[in-house]
Amino acid sequence: MIKDEVSWGLFKQGAAVERDRRVALVRAAEADARRARKEAQRLKLEAFERKRQLRLEAAAQEAARIFEEWGKREKERVLLAKYGVAQPIRTEDQVRLMQVLGRLDADVQLEGADVAWLLAKNDRYRLKGVLAAYHRREADVCIVEFKRTNDAWQAVNASGHLRKCDAAKEADVLLAALNPDRMKQPKLHSAVLTTHGGAMRDLGNLVEAQAMGEKAHALQPRNFRPCTLLGAVHIQQSNYELGDEWYRKAEARGASSGSIKAEIQALLKGMTGKMRESAINELRRIDPERYGWLAVA
Repeated sequence: MIKDEVSWGLFKQGAAVERDRRVALVRAAEADARRARKEAQRLKLEAFERKRQLRLEAAAQEAARIFEEWGKREKERVLLAKYGVAQPIRTEDQVRLMQVLGRLDADVQLEGADVAWLLAKNDRYRLKGVLAAYHRREADVCIVEFKRTNDAWQAVNASGHLRKCDAAKEADVLLAALNPDRMKQPKLHSAVLTTHGGAMRDLGNLVEAQAMGEKAHALQPRNFRPCTLLGAVHIQQSNYELGDEWYRKAEARGASSGSIKAEIQALLKGMTGKMRESAINELRRIDPERYGWLAVA
């Protein structure tokens, strides 16, 4: 018998222990693998859920943006329709126009630069309704101030705005209530008569408008405003020679040639076809150079 030889019984016992140890290691490895697979699956599901949530949030944000944009466009559409603005609107004008309409609709006073911009864009976008709303607001502000202070200048200012928003009758009533005896300043009295005469002209009462213009001119012979009133009144009455004469006097007293040209254009626009043609021909006959810009359509 070899020395130190292990008995069969001990060998089997040792082999069993070794087998159990290796089985335990395999099972432990398998358990680790299962846990690893579960963890990987969990992480994959979490990543998928994160991505899903991000997609949902992005979709919600896009929907909110679209809804907000739609609301903005709808508000713009309503405002444009409310004031009768012609479309389409150039991209470079869109933002400013909507800002102006927003302020006007919120009863916020417009700045002079905004009014000048509206006047410059009037023909392109038919901004008559916008400008009328502006003048109506300004008239109301002046009327409130007139009632508070009884300052006749506020009535004059209000009437000027009222005439520009087709409320000449209201201007007539407002100015007719003023007491001429309380107008000690010739400048104020002349301004009242001139503005009132303009309202009379708008209402078609040319005889009274002429009388008021002549009184205003007598009070302030160096002021061009009564002269422009009389120029318009005479042209409307087909007294073209006198109309031209008064417009020349207005220009000599400080009225710009551009403002006179604009007023004559407005006069012609309000005439019937035959009357307009007659006025243009007569003015061109009086001074072909001065009225050369006029053309019969």
